[in-house]
Amino acid sequence: MIKLTDKEKIVFYGLVRWPNLNDIELSDKIDVKRPTVTAIRNKLVAKGYFTELTLPNLGKIGCELLVARYGDFNPLTPWGNRERFASREPVLFYRISTDTCRISLAAAENFTEVRRYLDAAEHRHATHNFLTANGIKHIYFPLGLSKLFLFFDFAPLLNKHFNLGFNEKFSLDTKFRETEVVGLTDTEKLVLYAMVKYGSIKDKDIADKLSLTRQRINTIRQKIESKKLVSTVRFPDLGRLGFEIISFSHVFMNPRVSLKERIKGVEQVIREGSQYLIISGNMESILLSAFNNYSSFEKTLGQLISQYTRNHFLAKDPTIKIIPVNQIRNHLKLRCAPLVKKIFNIKKEI
Repeated sequence: MIKLTDKEKIVFYGLVRWPNLNDIELSDKIDVKRPTVTAIRNKLVAKGYFTELTLPNLGKIGCELLVARYGDFNPLTPWGNRERFASREPVLFYRISTDTCRISLAAAENFTEVRRYLDAAEHRHATHNFLTANGIKHIYFPLGLSKLFLFFDFAPLLNKHFNLGFNEKFSLDTKFRETEVVGLTDTEKLVLYAMVKYGSIKDKDIADKLSLTRQRINTIRQKIESKKLVSTVRFPDLGRLGFEIISFSHVFMNPRVSLKERIKGVEQVIREGSQYLIISGNMESILLSAFNNYSSFEKTLGQLISQYTRNHFLAKDPTIKIIPVNQIRNHLKLRCAPLVKKIFNIKKEI
């Protein structure tokens, strides 16, 4: 577990909470001198305390569906055997696995593309006897009928973990909205692909890869960012920060209670600060959370279930998967470039 000073904790939180601010802007936001912000940023980057990623806006690039999958592995099938057959499908953009459990997220332009991936995976698992009798569970989230309240947003988690006491206000929109796909030229698609593939890549480096001028790349980047086609995520190293448990929750909602009626509960969950992913539809929700230890997990889970039960939000008990951080075998952290390449039908590699 790493030890950070109070100022390092504040800067770390600020870098995650406002990833698009430069050091001067962040200095004003968190009231830490600019040279100190720069020095701490450089230290955190050099020591690999977080990974900076560029995520595509799934709906705006043409994805209609997100699917979450979870299941238990057959303990008699060695990890090495399973890893040889691990899916490299471009629709799969997040995965976390241990010897006995796996959780993943995939996205595609339509249900047919998702099912093509899922059917191949089911066949592979069945052929090699990789799973227990429970098999794999799938949760489908049409993006036009779902809300991504937290999507790998670690700011509430760090605020709680560092005991910073920042009082963030949340005003969550519960209306489902169809996302309009933004039209891009072939060159603009290549630039967006490069941004997602290489993270914090500079305009000069994209220009060199695509044989374009830096000015042209800068103009395209401004369009991509103004249309909110990408976002920056700083993914902390949870193990080095002292988190011992990651949990995945599949929550089944009472069909009599709409998402709009549950919204205060969602806001309270975010304020509690253990979650970094919350995706909700009217009937189902999923959450990814991190905890310092099992006691913290048990206490938070008990409070959450008690609150949801008291308000008659639940149709039945949620399914919970516990993942000890020190037992993680494979943590595919938001590999979105293959998905972007597939959606845009990009043939060349850059």
